[in-house]
Amino acid sequence: MKTENQFMHDYLKREHSFKPKWVAYNSRKDLRLNANHYQEKIAPLYSMKFFSKLTQKEKTDSYHLYIQFIAEMQIFLEKILVYGFFKFRKSDSDLNPEVRNSMRLLAREELYHTQGYQNFIDQQAPSKPLFIHNRFFRKAAAFCLNHNPLAITLIGAKFEAVSAPYFAELVAVIEDKNDPWFELNKIHMQDEVFHVPLQFDVYNSTVKKFGFIKTIIPMFFLYMVFQLVLLKGMRKLIKQSYPNRSTLTRNLIILPQMVYWASRKMESFQKSRVLLSKQFKAKAPRYRRALKFIYA
Repeated sequence: MKTENQFMHDYLKREHSFKPKWVAYNSRKDLRLNANHYQEKIAPLYSMKFFSKLTQKEKTDSYHLYIQFIAEMQIFLEKILVYGFFKFRKSDSDLNPEVRNSMRLLAREELYHTQGYQNFIDQQAPSKPLFIHNRFFRKAAAFCLNHNPLAITLIGAKFEAVSAPYFAELVAVIEDKNDPWFELNKIHMQDEVFHVPLQFDVYNSTVKKFGFIKTIIPMFFLYMVFQLVLLKGMRKLIKQSYPNRSTLTRNLIILPQMVYWASRKMESFQKSRVLLSKQFKAKAPRYRRALKFIYA
């Protein structure tokens, strides 16, 4: 296995190779999805009992809104990561140059990812944002990062680990490889396979500067912020996807099934937990026993 320095050295060779694909994607004006882009096998609630009771419009709307949910989640995550890395690099003048440059390059890639997902969202059928403009979530995340800017490292790795298995699901079900959502996830996954191990290496290279308390507490609270974001986004998704269902049906029947589907039925999420657990074993981050809540 490569050492941290070897991996960072190899990663920095990507300095000029990642940008062209994102410039090309972000210049496109043909990213809008329609009913023909619906993929039932990866639609929300697929394989759950309530799925058979949904109309085709509800299934299609929930699929498109679920895609919006993922896109907003990527934007939220990557903006936080850029903020945390910028804050840490600015405050630590003694940071190892290779670590500093790796953080700078990763942040640049995340900025292009954010632009790509935002460009995709902007071209979809008009719909209300699910959570992306929620000020409380932004301030809560910033509060955590003000106490430890690198609390985002392993939390970010947790969510970014979903990229590769989710793209594998898209490969299995989408026949049209020019599908705009397929293409976005393809170029995103090509970067994220580097980002997950890199964030472990950044954590390992810097964790001693904070100690146990300033590592665990901000990371735990940031983890809880992301859980609230997921729940809020899911409730909004349900409200917009099934407007003709009663409030009781949405909150007492659909929401619990949606949470169970996302956390236990989605193959990509299950595989991401395995990938993350392997990274914890391979990278052996300090305080890993106390951080087990991230991948449990």
